[in-house]
Amino acid sequence: MKKTLRIFATSLSLALFVLALAACTPPTPTPTPTPLATPTFTPTRVPISYDGQWDAGTLPDGLIQGELIFRIEKNFVTLMRLSYTMRFNGCTLMSSFSGTADESHINGDEFSATMYGDDGTVLSIAGTFTSAKEANGTLKLKGTHKDCGAFERNVKWNGENGPIPASPTATRPAPTATARPTTPVFNLPPVTAIIPTRTPTVTVRPELQAVINAIAKTKAAKIFQVTEELSGSSTLFNLPADPKIAEPILVYRQGQVNGAELAYTLSGALATLFGSDAVKGFEFRRIAGKGYVRGPATMLNVPDDRWYTVEPSRMGLFNFAPLGLIESIANQNAIVARLEKSLTGIVVDNLRCEVYAGGKDAAGDVFKAFMNNPPAWGVDQGKVEIQVCSDGYVHAINAKWEGHGSSANTLFAATLKYTLSDFDASMNLQAPQDPIASVTRTPTLIPR
Repeated sequence: MKKTLRIFATSLSLALFVLALAACTPPTPTPTPTPLATPTFTPTRVPISYDGQWDAGTLPDGLIQGELIFRIEKNFVTLMRLSYTMRFNGCTLMSSFSGTADESHINGDEFSATMYGDDGTVLSIAGTFTSAKEANGTLKLKGTHKDCGAFERNVKWNGENGPIPASPTATRPAPTATARPTTPVFNLPPVTAIIPTRTPTVTVRPELQAVINAIAKTKAAKIFQVTEELSGSSTLFNLPADPKIAEPILVYRQGQVNGAELAYTLSGALATLFGSDAVKGFEFRRIAGKGYVRGPATMLNVPDDRWYTVEPSRMGLFNFAPLGLIESIANQNAIVARLEKSLTGIVVDNLRCEVYAGGKDAAGDVFKAFMNNPPAWGVDQGKVEIQVCSDGYVHAINAKWEGHGSSANTLFAATLKYTLSDFDASMNLQAPQDPIASVTRTPTLIPR
């Protein structure tokens, strides 16, 4: 019992000592809470989509000029096309190069792409996006032409973005195996070849049969004279423009045909690309299988106003199809079906003639035929007239067009006067006297 009381007394003394010690110790102040830092949020940049079909024009350059089209899909350059006029080694080439991009790099607002052709031609582009709708940069075209040698041209461009053209779809049977994805293509005709398609049967009214017959007869003509005049917007062929002239003459060709023999004069803005005068132009003759050209046309290595011979291997580069337009619209009954007889009994070349006219659709078809299926141009307004005379031949095709390029901001207007006369008339074409040194470099003319 005494032991228990002793333990209790000891515990009580210890408790009183602790209480006394606590009373002598000053109280610990309550800590002031530290304010929390306000979080800082860095805004995340919303990626800009550059997808679309970009239409770019080259800046003025004396050696190459043209229109560049490239397509961006899902941040990759997928397709490229360059339609151009280029001078090098005494040649002037008018051509185009298109296909699927083999390399594509887009990093922020900088990009580049390259396309390799089967013939060794290489097209490279590089640029900067200034917005989702505008870009600028440079392009390089490099390759070798079989007649004119190696070339490499660099030029700057400015471009605008537009919607990707819708591709027509067709219903097809379900494949039996997993179909391999195909790369989308431009809604444009190919450059090197046009795949023929079946033309729907078109019923031509009996009163238009005379036009069908006249086109067929004219296509088979062997002796005649022809004049081809195209005036209007120089953008159609990327030709030099004179701001003082509203509708300059772009191409003026006047020719005589006697079987396999041919003589023609080429003038207009096109002639200046060959170093010739736009008014006087230059002349070409094909007589007895031999070719002759008369200058001056410095880009043809024909510096003087005299006749030169043309090497046989380069004769084909001076080809001019005087009945090219007639051949293009032959058997296209859809064009004729859109015509209406508008005049009768007019006199042309001392012959009684009738005029058949059509509106926008017929004019658009004739535009495609004349331009050899232009890839980037569409006709918004137009009219066409075909004159058929009492000798059974077509004596004139006249047309007016207004339209646009692949970009809505690229507009054009043009007038065509295509006349034929002197069918089956006596014609004596002769070789020039005393031609001198052969032409060593020759251009490719506009395909016709």
